[in-house]
Amino acid sequence: MSTDRESGAVLLIVLVALALLAALAGVVARISQSEVAGLAADQAAFGRDNMMQSALAELGARLGAGADIAEDGETTVLSVPGGKVAVKVQAASGLVNPDYAGHQVLINALKAVGASDVQALHLADAIETGRGEGAIPAFHSLADVGRLFADEPLLWQKLRPYLTLLGKRRTLDPTTTPAILYPAAVALSAEAVDFNGLSTQSAKGLYELRLHVVGPGDDKDPDGALWTHLSVLLGRSGRLHVFITDWPEQGATR
Repeated sequence: MSTDRESGAVLLIVLVALALLAALAGVVARISQSEVAGLAADQAAFGRDNMMQSALAELGARLGAGADIAEDGETTVLSVPGGKVAVKVQAASGLVNPDYAGHQVLINALKAVGASDVQALHLADAIETGRGEGAIPAFHSLADVGRLFADEPLLWQKLRPYLTLLGKRRTLDPTTTPAILYPAAVALSAEAVDFNGLSTQSAKGLYELRLHVVGPGDDKDPDGALWTHLSVLLGRSGRLHVFITDWPEQGATR
């Protein structure tokens, strides 16, 4: 009888050991799958970063060489090692700078994105009041401007892609202005433009860029794509110097 008990005990121990080994194997398999998934995600992120860097290098070379590339925010697709990158190149000279833009430019830009006459006047006044009269720019980020739109969040979302803190222009350059801002660029009388100061207002070589890696099956400007926003300076060597990296933002800007 004792022999049977010993055999049963041994069998139980073996069964328990086998169960533990099976459970351990399952844990190891899950950990391995997790590690493989994490490694794949890291490799994908590394690949996207390399494609972004390649796109920036090509953009810098083309802009530095004066190549024919749209600077008004229209989408261009660049073929780079590893895939394709959609880019929007927007010269800062064609955007509204809330630190310096003239009163009428602010009003026209606000109306261009859907503000009523009353809203446009109120918000233009708020922006001018917010920046004060000092020589040093008052707005250090677009988030500072966004606080003035606390009661108009939808209007802020529409206006935000057409603002820049680069350069010191009071007016907009019609040759680089996005189509939606044409009224803000051309609806000024000669008396409203400081032609003597245009040379000092230039934002030449300053760009707002938006980029995203084009995935399989995407078109060049898919809805829902995450666009990484960069503010850059084009150096003399054709290198883009990135000095502001903002949001990735959801969807197209227009």
